[in-house]
Amino acid sequence: MNCCPNNDYQQRQNDLLVHPYKGKIQTSYKVILVGSPNVGKSTIVDRLIGKPINAPYTTPTIGIDFSKITIHIDQLPVNILIWNGDSGQARFKSTHPPLFYRGADFVFLVYDLNGSNQSYLYDSYKEHIEQNPLLDPKTSSVVIIGNKLDLVQRFSFFKDGSITSFEKAESFAQEKGCSYFAVSAVNGQNFELLHDHLYNNIKQKIEEQKELINN
Repeated sequence: MNCCPNNDYQQRQNDLLVHPYKGKIQTSYKVILVGSPNVGKSTIVDRLIGKPINAPYTTPTIGIDFSKITIHIDQLPVNILIWNGDSGQARFKSTHPPLFYRGADFVFLVYDLNGSNQSYLYDSYKEHIEQNPLLDPKTSSVVIIGNKLDLVQRFSFFKDGSITSFEKAESFAQEKGCSYFAVSAVNGQNFELLHDHLYNNIKQKIEEQKELINN
């Protein structure tokens, strides 16, 4: 009768030996995807969670979709909670924002490389990031993602008819203190870089928490 409690205690002790920081540091991180409809946010989520990409791009999301993946950093299990909403729709702005944005550790601002224009990127950043009172720039890391690289490999076309290289968008991201990636959610191009960025940033956050505990 008493063997089970003892076994449970021993298991907890073993867990503490393997994960000495368990329960002391943040082990769940929230990622939200924002941007206009039809830029491929849902396909990006599918690629992030390892879901097969059966169609080039899916229909627009209605409401909020939730996904979760678990990674291990120094043997510590870490949950990444991914929130994808129809943030570009007018109805979203009046129903979901407080819950959707609250506590976001990472914000993925997604735009469409295929035919997008520079002012569109500026406007999207201003709407979803710069003028958003629900985001805390001190706690939310912003990543600007140009998607659909499979449709345009070298240049983006803008409203004024000029052709501007991806470096201009990357320069804008750097100016705003954001990271920038040009990816294809369909064929996975450059997703390894995006994965590594997310992993390394979470690892850095965990290391900073460990330092505070140890000091």
